[in-house]
Amino acid sequence: LQKNYSAFLEGIPDKLDRRSKRKTLDAYFEEWYEGLQFKQLSERMRNKYKRNYRLHISEHLGHLPIRDITYKQLNAYFWNTLPQLTYTKKRRIDGELVEEQLLFEISTRKNIYTTLSKILNEAVRERVISSNPLIGVAKPKPERDDNEDVVSSTENALALMLHLKKTNHSDYCRFLLQLLGMRRGERLGLTWDNVHLDVKKPYIFVNKQLDRYETPDLELKTNKGKKRSDFPQGWYLKPHTKTKNNRTILLTEPFLSALKDYKKTWDAWNKEWAKTRPAQLKEHKEWEESGKKGIEPKVYPPIGFEKSLFLRKNGTVIRLPDDNEDWHNILESSGYEYWRGHLNRHITATMLADLNPPPSEMVVKSILGHESTSMTYYYARIRANAQAPALSQYHKQFFKEPNSKKKSK
Repeated sequence: LQKNYSAFLEGIPDKLDRRSKRKTLDAYFEEWYEGLQFKQLSERMRNKYKRNYRLHISEHLGHLPIRDITYKQLNAYFWNTLPQLTYTKKRRIDGELVEEQLLFEISTRKNIYTTLSKILNEAVRERVISSNPLIGVAKPKPERDDNEDVVSSTENALALMLHLKKTNHSDYCRFLLQLLGMRRGERLGLTWDNVHLDVKKPYIFVNKQLDRYETPDLELKTNKGKKRSDFPQGWYLKPHTKTKNNRTILLTEPFLSALKDYKKTWDAWNKEWAKTRPAQLKEHKEWEESGKKGIEPKVYPPIGFEKSLFLRKNGTVIRLPDDNEDWHNILESSGYEYWRGHLNRHITATMLADLNPPPSEMVVKSILGHESTSMTYYYARIRANAQAPALSQYHKQFFKEPNSKKKSK
């Protein structure tokens, strides 16, 4: 009996895939990454995982047999190694290109953690390892408290929009639409065929987003024989939203008037673009027919962005980093403390929850998008508002004079 029991105990590890006994993390990653193509995952997310792994994880952990990786090693990696690593960032200071060595932000370390966690969780499911050694290692989290930011920023957001309207700011419409709960890429990805102003119930149809092709730098290192020109580059309109859920948002004031006024400005710009664009398109076509020899001729607005709402006056695309920089500059020039543009989605949820009566969960989801972290702020505000009637009565329980009772005979 003892012999059989010992054999049983020895047999438990054999439930793991025997072929994976000395498999390194690098080797398992390649299998895991190849399997991502069969999952409902965007190409951008797959590339993000690959970039996080190859640039940040492989060098430090990739050579280790996956079954030998311990909690202690991963804890040291995330809380001793990563916080000390730096990366090079180029920026212009007084017209000169300067390189800076910067520490990785907590958000970057959080993304690295998420990538490794997904890899190891899949390894557990495939019986490559018996348990995830990352369990117990604290996940890097930003110190920012968005709940506090929303409360303090909501009033400022409304005051800022009023200021932009009164001063007839050229970007009033672009930033006002933040308070319809659209993501930045969705807002910058709007085209005029998404905006219906001259119907009985004006509306915006959100069905795409501005996005950037993945940088080919990593692909060039791992695919010999490939040239940079073999990969698509720059910005494009991705034909779906982040969650792949299209949605319709009805337009009321002040959004409707802002869009109508902005349309007049855009039409005037379009007339100016039309004077030079045909010649630019002709030159670009000749460049393509020549086999794309030499530098690609510029077209304004760029091909594919002819109907984009938010362009510069000269027809150039407003990229996501440009929008962020513009937002930062507007806050600074208007005398407001900085808050992230994305926080305006949460502000939208909070403002909707403050309506009396508040809209239903279904309505709010149809505005913000069904899979939205902003819904957390809606629920939080609803709960906070629900406290008001109770607490307004609760104070009456304090400092009351005791009722005098007659003594019994």
